[in-house]
Amino acid sequence: MEAFFLDFGYLGMFLAAFLAGTIAPFSSEAIQVALLAMGLSPWGITLSATLGNTLGGVTCYLAGSLCKLSLIERYFHVSHEKLLRVEKFVHRYGVWMGFFSFLPVFGEAICIALGLLRTPFFATLLTMLLGKLLRYTLLMFATEGITSLF
Repeated sequence: MEAFFLDFGYLGMFLAAFLAGTIAPFSSEAIQVALLAMGLSPWGITLSATLGNTLGGVTCYLAGSLCKLSLIERYFHVSHEKLLRVEKFVHRYGVWMGFFSFLPVFGEAICIALGLLRTPFFATLLTMLLGKLLRYTLLMFATEGITSLF
């Protein structure tokens, strides 16, 4: 499956990051590192990953804002306990929790909780975008730093 994403370059990175940003268990980081090793533009890959992952987060946000909690638990396989934990933090910190939507395991639950609580869409989008951009930028610099050693 990874070969599919690698064959499509920037579009493949976008799609892999989109999947990783939704509830699908997928690692976009491995695709980013592989594409960087193939010599594609580091900033092009980083921006493709950021946009795809942000759109995946927006998908979770919209699911949260449009669906009932029972449907989210059933079809998105997010446990009730995890949503309650994340919802507590979201109540406390509001749209700023969108910044942490890049976190593994909890990122999707954060986006869903932001949607459930109907946080302001554009402010939430901006915080998600910033967090995800930071994540992929740090991975880009780390990858380039490590590969420059060899």
